[in-house]
Amino acid sequence: MTQAYRREWLVLALIGMTAFSFYHAAGAQDVSRLALTQSMSADGSLRIDRWGEGALDTAIYDGHYYSDKAPGMSLLALPTYAFLRASGLVDTDVERVGVWHNQRMLWVLRLMTGGLGFFTLVFLVGRVAEGIVAGTGAATATALGLGTLVLPLAATVFGHVVAGALAFAAFVAAWSGSRASNGRDLRFAVGGLCAGLAVLVEYQTALIAVVLVVYLATRTARGALVFVAAGLPSAVALAAYNTAAFDSPLHFSYSYVNELFAQPQSSGLFGIGVPSPERLTDVLVSWRGLLVQTPVLVLAAAGLVLLWRSGVRAEAAVCAAIALLFLWITAGYYDPIGGLSPGFRFFIPAIPFLAVGLPCAFRRWPIVTLAAMTISVGAMFYRSGDWSHEGIREFDNVWSILAPNSIGGRSMLVGALIVAAFAIAAVVVSTKSVLNLRR
Repeated sequence: MTQAYRREWLVLALIGMTAFSFYHAAGAQDVSRLALTQSMSADGSLRIDRWGEGALDTAIYDGHYYSDKAPGMSLLALPTYAFLRASGLVDTDVERVGVWHNQRMLWVLRLMTGGLGFFTLVFLVGRVAEGIVAGTGAATATALGLGTLVLPLAATVFGHVVAGALAFAAFVAAWSGSRASNGRDLRFAVGGLCAGLAVLVEYQTALIAVVLVVYLATRTARGALVFVAAGLPSAVALAAYNTAAFDSPLHFSYSYVNELFAQPQSSGLFGIGVPSPERLTDVLVSWRGLLVQTPVLVLAAAGLVLLWRSGVRAEAAVCAAIALLFLWITAGYYDPIGGLSPGFRFFIPAIPFLAVGLPCAFRRWPIVTLAAMTISVGAMFYRSGDWSHEGIREFDNVWSILAPNSIGGRSMLVGALIVAAFAIAAVVVSTKSVLNLRR
């Protein structure tokens, strides 16, 4: 069900060089997650008291500061941070003020966390697409990687892309296991492990795990049991973290967010309630709505209908259910934009599941789908360059950060042109592959 496609590594390289060239100003997510990484590495502690005062995304318990995020991204950053610290690239001065104040070290940490998740996700989605409709892998990978909200958050420590990659990997493993004649238990175990890790990164992906368990239970009870058993170590790890930090396995960090967010998050389930029609409209069709900024998602949803009609009904239903659940979460949250972000980021873990419909859309409506992809790539390229500046129109990129100081401001323009060239090349290669389907 997964298949390599022509020029795969060229397409992946172009997408990766585009996504990883962006540099965003350090923000609350960096402080919250990397402060926990630093505390675990340097102090062997889960407390972030040294950096907590004045930080936005913190939990306060028993007079101490903690990260208010799921611990997965902080744990993922540990090996890279330990290496940087041992090699002297992160010295005591950098550690004292916080590694997020060092642009180069911050970019490396982002690349080895969110970047790895991004690359894995694009790789998997492209191969699944090629397995569904030969010749669509490159275009689907490009549409996902450059034409959705996955792009602006690729080289960051936001957890949504990594969680989406792990959840989608769990789906791929469950799907392949349900169709395999041998090695099924191993595939189900890999799926359960990935699903459990996804929850460690972003708690809301527990809903995806539940959907996948139901999917497997309708096909093979043994597979569902193996899947659940493989996810238990992550549940135990999360319970241990909660106990060490908040004195109970059932006490989560979001229960102790600082007073700025305590009131709105106390309503519903950690701030998630029933979405109003106005909120749903905002999420979908406002100027920053999912369907306006990334119209390729409209074709992806239509493609899921085509996938259903082709006979792949269970998997199409899984993808549609996950998309609808995350639309509910996004529109039902008290702050659907999620503070400073390029868009409705809580929906991101569902995007790869929607993308499963793109191969059928590229086959049925190649010109329309390519046009939607191109518009989406342009919109996301723009958002990737400016979202972290709160209205200041700049285009910070890795080329300007790593360039010699003598280049000065010109490196920003040169970097922007380089990144644009990567993105255009990826779109051109993808377009050729889809147009070849018509021959």
